[in-house]
Amino acid sequence: MDFKSFSELREFIRRYNSTSVIEIGAKKCWQNWEPKKYSDPLDWLHSNTERNYAVRLMLLASGGNPYRRGDISVEAFDSLINAYHNWEQHTISDKRILDKEAEALLTSIQKWEIEHEKITRNWSLKLSNILDLEVIHTHVAGLFLQRLVAFQNAGFGYPVARIYRTIKMIELLDKHSDQKFLDDFLERTKLSQINYFKQIIGCLMVFGNFYNGKGFWDFSQFLDIDDEVQKQGINPENIKIFVKQNSELFSSQADNSFRNKINQTLNSVPDYYQPLFYNYFLEVPFIKLNNERFCLPDPFSFSESC
Repeated sequence: MDFKSFSELREFIRRYNSTSVIEIGAKKCWQNWEPKKYSDPLDWLHSNTERNYAVRLMLLASGGNPYRRGDISVEAFDSLINAYHNWEQHTISDKRILDKEAEALLTSIQKWEIEHEKITRNWSLKLSNILDLEVIHTHVAGLFLQRLVAFQNAGFGYPVARIYRTIKMIELLDKHSDQKFLDDFLERTKLSQINYFKQIIGCLMVFGNFYNGKGFWDFSQFLDIDDEVQKQGINPENIKIFVKQNSELFSSQADNSFRNKINQTLNSVPDYYQPLFYNYFLEVPFIKLNNERFCLPDPFSFSESC
């Protein structure tokens, strides 16, 4: 597959039933979640990079139609990942990116100095006097490479540690708010802080269960959760509350849908910046397919989202 622009890639994905793209993408992401040993660390790196491109393809599929007849095949999905990964305009080889990046940084500095004239007017040496276009251009390649590496390698680390860090952060916020923060937390989420974060474990258990199809759960399906686990607050009712609060519609014209968020993001930047667009599963980890059926497409993004 060969695409002249990122817009062409977006339009190509829209040919397929958007739900079929999610199903294949979610399966790939959940396969990476399963514990496995890599004989070569580069295989682990490549596998995670592939997952990050699968995440972006799923997000781009929100612009499609869930009722379209044509389902995407695994082979076509893999070809799209390869096209995305190896696309020359997605790399530093596209010189326009570095030129535009340098210009954007310089414009941003100059704009800041104008907006903060009261602060800068007495400066004998301004940032724009030091960081001219030539100086910025010598460093912008390294900055772009850092961004590309961060894009391809998102998700590495220890997922459980992220949850514990967030819990600790909430405890600190509560301590410095005269213990009012947890009251607000309970009012907004309908769950205590501890119960709320326990549902992360519950969701990984439910959506990762093979009989549901990896990454999918229908609320009408019976959940057989051990009594001892339910005593810890992980039960169907709490999991449903948690999922509903952290989900949005996928292929919908609604303002808060994935389709609308991604279109707004991509339409606000030049075409050559679009391949590095934001992973909205970090903000909203669940997809609402209908009133009863939900999808957790990527457990790595889910653990980071907390």
